[in-house]
Amino acid sequence: MKKKTALPTTDIEQASKSEVAYLRVKSDIVSGRISSDEPLRVEALKSSYDLGITPIRDALARLVAEGFVQLRHNRGYCTTRLSAEDFEDLVFSRATVETVLLERAIERGGEQWEVGILTAHHLLGKCKLDIRDPDLNDLEQWEERHIDFHMALVSAADSKHLLAFYRSLYDHFRRHQKAFVLLPSANRAVQGDKDALSAIKELEKRMAIEEHTKLMEAAISRDVDLAIKLIREHSSLTPSRIGVPYFVGSE
Repeated sequence: MKKKTALPTTDIEQASKSEVAYLRVKSDIVSGRISSDEPLRVEALKSSYDLGITPIRDALARLVAEGFVQLRHNRGYCTTRLSAEDFEDLVFSRATVETVLLERAIERGGEQWEVGILTAHHLLGKCKLDIRDPDLNDLEQWEERHIDFHMALVSAADSKHLLAFYRSLYDHFRRHQKAFVLLPSANRAVQGDKDALSAIKELEKRMAIEEHTKLMEAAISRDVDLAIKLIREHSSLTPSRIGVPYFVGSE
């Protein structure tokens, strides 16, 4: 049998830089720091992230495959355009996949699964976030701990492909929710906009630790019917579902 050849150090370093580029560009897109339909010029990204051209191109190729970036003829790379239609579809897709995963996780989960849920819930509960006047760093921390909690809920489903797909759906959902609901609602609520105030109240309910506590308790007590009912309600937040109009942009 031939001995495996180790990767040259330069290849390892390049792979590491490509991963860093991918994670940083994706984070900026998902968080909204890079806007919808915004051009992504390789030279500008190279300067912004202090990385080489090859890692940047590798990162953009991965993000094209994941649907966060598009490569347009004669225009180059740009972020994928956000749309109300995609947001509604993402809510449906996320809820559909999450209910399947959660039911399977409840059936298969053991003590380590329960500990993981309890830990993620505890960390989520420690987040301090005022969504009427959100600090963006606090918001990003809450979002990361929120998906950690939901991933903990479904982690025992024992389906790596569906779990990876679910995580990707959530990242797309998060990007849309921030642009269409969360940030514009917060900004307009300050001005006394009634629709925005209605959206904020619904967001406060859905984002509260109490709602996540109910989810945790239903899952750990193996109450499948209640857990599925709660997760469907929890994951259904779009403007059309809460009875307010779509806000255009994230002004």
